[in-house]
Amino acid sequence: MRIAPGPPVSGARARQRGPWFAAAMPRDATGGRGDFAEAPGQFDTQEQAERDRHYRHGAAEPPTGARAQGAHAAAQGNGHMHDAIPGRVPFIEGAYVMTIRTRAVAPLFALGLLAAGHAHAEVSGSVTLTSDYLFRGLTQTNEEPALQGGIDYTHDSGFYAGAWGSSISWLSDSDPDVSSQVEIDLYLGYGGEFGDSGLGYDVGAIYYWYPGDYPPGFTDPDTTELYVGLSYGIFGTKYSYAVTDLFGLPDSDGSGNLDVTADWEFVPSWTLNAAVGKQWVSGYDGADYAFWKLGVSKGFDNGFEIAAALNDNDLIGPDETFTLAVTKSF
Repeated sequence: MRIAPGPPVSGARARQRGPWFAAAMPRDATGGRGDFAEAPGQFDTQEQAERDRHYRHGAAEPPTGARAQGAHAAAQGNGHMHDAIPGRVPFIEGAYVMTIRTRAVAPLFALGLLAAGHAHAEVSGSVTLTSDYLFRGLTQTNEEPALQGGIDYTHDSGFYAGAWGSSISWLSDSDPDVSSQVEIDLYLGYGGEFGDSGLGYDVGAIYYWYPGDYPPGFTDPDTTELYVGLSYGIFGTKYSYAVTDLFGLPDSDGSGNLDVTADWEFVPSWTLNAAVGKQWVSGYDGADYAFWKLGVSKGFDNGFEIAAALNDNDLIGPDETFTLAVTKSF
């Protein structure tokens, strides 16, 4: 997570973003879908930069998590959860509703840039190639590689804003009439440290946008979340709250996600990355799930980084996933 304003010293800037739905869902059930992610900052130490990179930009750690190949069973709630097609996430019957959400973050994003001004600002970015884009433990590319990239603007005041994108397939997999093949995230926030305590904080908002053509009745997957995070030493935690329906799942606003991370540079340029998380899905009993990751990354002086990780979740079915990502930061 962010420790203090400014861009990271080095490492992957790809962020692990994307919906909790990682797979194809029948249109007659729901059009919505189913790494951790974050933004840049200026850091007092290389260790802080590494921690920010892994907490905020899980995407190179490939948008993170294990592939979703199974489903919980839900006996209550708005629908019934069924086993999913291998490589897909669970879908819920009786959840077919057309929803259109206001893209609230985009105007805030523009206003934030104006408010920050031009003085003492820095821009950084990255490009990543990953073997699988995982988000909160679920694949967004049907276990196929993804190309990702992002750019971050950071002001000395603590304000930051940015955009990040990745190739995806879960929407077009769910319906051949859907043209969307990309996810674009717009985010802004403010981060810093409580005095000289070493305790960092980060608050902000992120808008997940899935441009493309959709057939009539397909649920709008665009999602807006607010988040707050804390960090101390090698540890970080972040809670995200959905103010809209969660990635197209009707009546799921109010859903939440908690991430806890640890990034330990055990020798110079080598970092051990561990993370656990819990996704709560509002309005759907049995849809909540946990996920975790253990990996290692190696940074290089030329701005390249290689990251490998083993990911898993507690959904039913085989879901352990090994991911490998190469990132170039600039």
